Amino acid sequence: SCSRPPMQHSNVACTVMILQYLTRYASKDQKELVEKAIKKANEWLEKAPLPTQEDLVWRLWGLYTMDREKSTSQIEELRKKLNESQRKDGGWNQEKEMDSDPYATGQTIFILRLTGSKLDDPILQKGTDYLLKTQFKDGSW
Repeated sequence: SCSRPPMQHSNVACTVMILQYLTRYASKDQKELVEKAIKKANEWLEKAPLPTQEDLVWRLWGLYTMDREKSTSQIEELRKKLNESQRKDGGWNQEKEMDSDPYATGQTIFILRLTGSKLDDPILQKGTDYLLKTQFKDGSW
């Protein structure tokens, strides 16, 4: 894993991405080892520190996709924490001392939507407004 804070700096993100791969593409011969790896990773995910927005988002996605039935209360707790961390300008920031930015905002909106937020949710609408306001003239963010 590379480490380029604040993006690409999350052990939680790396763990969840690897779990996604293992559950989809490991061979049948690897099934027993994969099941052990998933169990161990899920246990770690439930306790891992979450110092950044990316860590929060990826933990939510990991628990939602890998361990949803056992983690319902944690999923709702993480969703609530993400909703509450929205800044006054409608965006989210990657680290507490940083301003809101499109990367953290888009990532958060995307995962909140995939994990149950409705399109008309005022939090998502405020985040979408932030993204629309911060787009550069050339079309990029």
